Amino acid sequence: MAHRRDSDVAAAFPALVMALESVSARLGIDQATTYHDLVKAVMSEAVRDEWRKFMTTTAIPRAWFSEDNQQAHERGFTRSKAEDLLMVLEVRGVAVDEEVRERILGTEAEDIDQLIEWLRRAVTADSIADVFG
Repeated sequence: MAHRRDSDVAAAFPALVMALESVSARLGIDQATTYHDLVKAVMSEAVRDEWRKFMTTTAIPRAWFSEDNQQAHERGFTRSKAEDLLMVLEVRGVAVDEEVRERILGTEAEDIDQLIEWLRRAVTADSIADVFG
């Protein structure tokens, strides 16, 4: 999955399912969901779309991947990244007004790549313009 530019990345999906099923059986659904979220975080948008299609067309239901569960985790992951971004900005001393705070916290799960890019920029930002630039 880390080789998300590889055009044949979908060939690794069955192995990923087996690994997540193993984690779920040994460590529980919460741990499997966490690992699933971490793997998804490094996927490009195109690979995430392929993954979603793959998972919704396989015959065996998986507790760590249901559309409702998936959407809830995506929202939670996005919220967590938004809060991380606000914390980095605070630590760096970058002023964040209410409008900017709402923009960051209002980021939708589909825009996680943008949020992660802002987080990367925030690490060296001196102003909010450096983040959104």
